[in-house]
Amino acid sequence: MKAEEIAQLIQDERFLNYCFQKNKEDIQYWECWLLEHPEHTDAIATLKKQLILTTTAAREKMKQEHFSELQAQMAASAKKGRNRLWWRISAAAAILLFSVSGYFMLHKQQQSQLAIQNKPIGNISPGGNRAILTLGSGKQVVLTDAANGAIAQQGNVAVNKTADGQLVYNDSKNARNSTAEQVTNTVTTPRGGQWFIILSDGTKVWLNAASSIHYPVAFTGNQRKVVITGEAYFEVVHNAAKPFRVEVGNILVEDIGTAFNINAYTDEPAIKTTLVNGSAKISGNNEARVLTAGQQAIASADAIQVKKVNTENVIGWKNGQILFENEDLGTIMRQASRWYDVNVTYQRTIPNRVFVGGIPRKSTLAEFLKILEYENVHCTFNGNTIIVKP
Repeated sequence: MKAEEIAQLIQDERFLNYCFQKNKEDIQYWECWLLEHPEHTDAIATLKKQLILTTTAAREKMKQEHFSELQAQMAASAKKGRNRLWWRISAAAAILLFSVSGYFMLHKQQQSQLAIQNKPIGNISPGGNRAILTLGSGKQVVLTDAANGAIAQQGNVAVNKTADGQLVYNDSKNARNSTAEQVTNTVTTPRGGQWFIILSDGTKVWLNAASSIHYPVAFTGNQRKVVITGEAYFEVVHNAAKPFRVEVGNILVEDIGTAFNINAYTDEPAIKTTLVNGSAKISGNNEARVLTAGQQAIASADAIQVKKVNTENVIGWKNGQILFENEDLGTIMRQASRWYDVNVTYQRTIPNRVFVGGIPRKSTLAEFLKILEYENVHCTFNGNTIIVKP
């Protein structure tokens, strides 16, 4: 089945009638067609499942506003073979539907299953803009509650909170003096929090849940250096004479005109630095690697490995989405734990399955777990703990 033919199915009223069991003749037609073309059974079943999970209104809007984009992604995927094509179709359709219906889809890659047994979950809201600013004096400011406007004066640098929740550092002509050099601030997000910061040099930083960034209020000397924990996305204002460096654990990331994401949660097996554009130098473990756009450095205890990745999935959190491509269940649940501020336990070992798909970060925990049911991943809820059952 060609990509063009697949794309046409989304607009075919007879196919939609078959998916939603609305017309007997159309149902019979497609059942006969599948008998004659058994090689397309899995592909049609996947697309049917996705369409069922959306509303008619959402599909119409998708066809009107996003269909050309979906066609392009399908056509590009077709070059990689039929099986890979359908993985991409599943992911592409899910991503497009985020904006029209809050749609979420996980595409099952393996056949192992979990038993289903549902119990009430509770109405736990998603995370949001929550963070604490620690000033150079040690005083702490709850940014969520702080009024817009001036928050503090740090040396010759004014610290302001904007109406849309940004933390902005405005340096004066005299900001880069010896006094300012000694002043550092820290922004810390709790589980279920996130924050956006503009440093004094104009560099933009998005801080994910359960993360922190420690930085000087004004960059003096011959380098700009910050320290992070957890996860952060940087859009660095490049200055060859004063390189921007990020220290995370035993890894040092140096900007060479760069936008990049660093995932360094302590409950993850490795520190992952993903380059969106520009270039960056990764140093640690007695070695150094230079990344180009679309590459990810995976720094474990004894080595740094580099591979190509889909950067849109990696930085989805920064754009209000939780996206996965061939991610295991443990990774998905750890991200959910941080964003919804809940604990996760498993009655037995973590099921050996991987998924493709995503969910808007504004979705409630109940919505998140409900979608997992569609892939036979069942969870119960006890207090503040998600229990994944076999």
